[in-house]
This record gives sequence, structure tokens and C-alpha cells, in this order.
Amino acid sequence: MKYTVRSLGDRIFCAEFDNEFDLAMTFWRCQEFYESPNLSFRGKRFTLVDYMKWYSEAHGSGSFTHPSDWGGFNIPSRVITACFRKGIPDPSKYDRAMRNIYRACKDRSPLFYLIGALRGQGKVVAHEIAHAYWSLNS
Repeated sequence: MKYTVRSLGDRIFCAEFDNEFDLAMTFWRCQEFYESPNLSFRGKRFTLVDYMKWYSEAHGSGSFTHPSDWGGFNIPSRVITACFRKGIPDPSKYDRAMRNIYRACKDRSPLFYLIGALRGQGKVVAHEIAHAYWSLNS
């Protein structure tokens, strides 16, 4: 898995990935912990298999299409902190990547906003930055 993390300004960081699968699988848990429409996941501890089952029935006509359904992600650091504090029952290499990204950003700023996108997707990054600005500068 290849990704880079760069600062986009005051307390905003972007993790850019080479492919949509690695991007989505790195962000999915914290993003669903933050904003899932399913209250069984939002703010809760949950497994990938449980999430995949629900998502494939709710959105994918029986297939897990999440990695190809989303092109960008945005999460405040407080949400990532809370997600990791709840604990991850089935950690994967993607959860470890998110933890490494989180630590790299936290070393530079205790409170921050993390966005994720495919490398070279400037319009997606611009959209996700708007979420960051709204959150950080309300």
C-alpha cells in the first residue's frame, strides 16, 4: 500500500493513495464511526465483516462496493481518537495504516482534520478541504 501524508495548511492534512481500494479501506472504519447512517456503527465498536454484510445489503445489491463508491474522506482528529479508544476488535493492515497516519499528523498538531483522496484528484481534495474549514473555523 502506498500513500503520502502532507499538510494542506493550518491543521489540515491529506493522505493521498495510489488506488481507491487502499484509500477506502484505510478510512472506512473511522469514517463510519463518525458519520454512518446506520446507528449500529456510528460511535460504536464494530467488525469489518458486520459492516460489509450491512453495506452489501443496503448499498451494493449483495456485493461490498464501498471501495469503489467513495472518492474522498474527511474526519476530525477527535473522531479518530474516539474510534481508536473504543478499540478495534479485528485490526487489519488498513487500521494500522490509519493509526500511523493519525500519529504522524498528531505529532504536528494535537487537533487537526484529516482528509483522504486518490493522488491527483484535486477536485476531491478541494471538496474535502471545505469540510475541514467548516469544522475547524465554524
